[in-house]
Amino acid sequence: MDETIAVSVVIPVYNTEKYLDQCLSSLRVQTLQEAEFLCVDDGSTDCSLEILQRHSSEDSRIKILAGTHQTAGAARNRAMEMARGEYLMFLDSDDFFEANLLELMYAKAKAEDLDMAVCGVSVYEEATGRSVPAPRQIPPELWGRMKGKVFCPRTAMPDKLFQLIAGTPWNKIWRRRFIEKHGLRYQPIENSNDTYFTYASFLLADRVALVDAVLVHWRLRSHSLTRAYHKHPLCFLDALESLADLLQRFPDERLMSSFRFVSVELCVWRCALTPPRVRPLVKDAITRRLEPKLALNAFVSDNLAHPSPSLQRDQRAFLISYSQIFLPERTYVLSLGLNRRQAWRTLRRLSKHLPSFTNAVVFVSDLPPGLETALQAQESGQVCVLFIRRDDREKLAEAMALLPDFVAHELIIPGLFSTRRYVRDEGLSLPLDQLKPMSFVTQLCMPYLLR
Repeated sequence: MDETIAVSVVIPVYNTEKYLDQCLSSLRVQTLQEAEFLCVDDGSTDCSLEILQRHSSEDSRIKILAGTHQTAGAARNRAMEMARGEYLMFLDSDDFFEANLLELMYAKAKAEDLDMAVCGVSVYEEATGRSVPAPRQIPPELWGRMKGKVFCPRTAMPDKLFQLIAGTPWNKIWRRRFIEKHGLRYQPIENSNDTYFTYASFLLADRVALVDAVLVHWRLRSHSLTRAYHKHPLCFLDALESLADLLQRFPDERLMSSFRFVSVELCVWRCALTPPRVRPLVKDAITRRLEPKLALNAFVSDNLAHPSPSLQRDQRAFLISYSQIFLPERTYVLSLGLNRRQAWRTLRRLSKHLPSFTNAVVFVSDLPPGLETALQAQESGQVCVLFIRRDDREKLAEAMALLPDFVAHELIIPGLFSTRRYVRDEGLSLPLDQLKPMSFVTQLCMPYLLR
């Protein structure tokens, strides 16, 4: 370790000529002078290398390392081996930074003897040139619980550890000795290579604190991210499997529960980002690789059937979406307008006549944000039946607008259960036993009137 270098900043670079000059310029004016900037040019085919060389000739702190065009994770690992600073930061070459980023992060880490510190982030919208807050990087709940404190995440917040930190490295600083002690490295995969590194370090750290300032401006280039997921849709499973293995060292079930919630969220997002033609492969890989380690199917079913009072709306939405994608054999009932007791009473009466309702789950809420995603994820061949009160035409229009194109409209039944055996409405008669094979039911306004 070189005592004269406080922070080593690692920056993988690949074909970011459009943004690289702004990134490097924001680093060269940092108020902390005792820093080095390790830029790994990973075989760029544009003018990125020329931009690096120009800045390096003007500022000796910028060092250029040649990469072999493998992955950003491999590039970061290579630079990490060359780093001499007491602390490490990992930044992206298309982002830019406040001039006091390194000074504030290093001062906090040094003063509090931290393994890790986290600062605030804004999202830079390239289309509008605006920067907007990014609360997901440090959620308000984390600020409220830990602001001004030095904490150990696995003991201070085991029930929310994975929900209250984002798996991205660029707003964090790490003590290099801590990284070396635990042998932490980035996974050499095409995308999600920072997920394991970031979450594992948060899990292993004994001393963490928050820096109350927005210091990183993350440039949102969603099309680039989407292309990466389309090309290599299974990389995130490598990260989740490695984290599941690491969690075996910690017996606290609350940590595993927190990790399962994040895994459910990631699985739903990846399925949503995956092109339909390869989605079955992704779903199969998730089931084959994660189910033996995490038992997500049972976790989702239990949390929907017996929701905790602390279950948040966004968590419930992702649980619903996951169940629609991965548990098509279950029956799900969405109840709007009735309280849970009324919903369960109706469900019990219905279960006497319809065996497929015996394992049903009732949700009492407004139309959840995840329902649209869940409906869009339905595969052809599955059956979606909506029961909608006859006089609630607005709800009918709203529900139909959410349906995928392949859902036959004749399965939308705007009527009431008027007998124990039939659904009737203006001449439509459907025996109840024909509903047994349905995969899920979205029930609006609880129209069942079993007499």
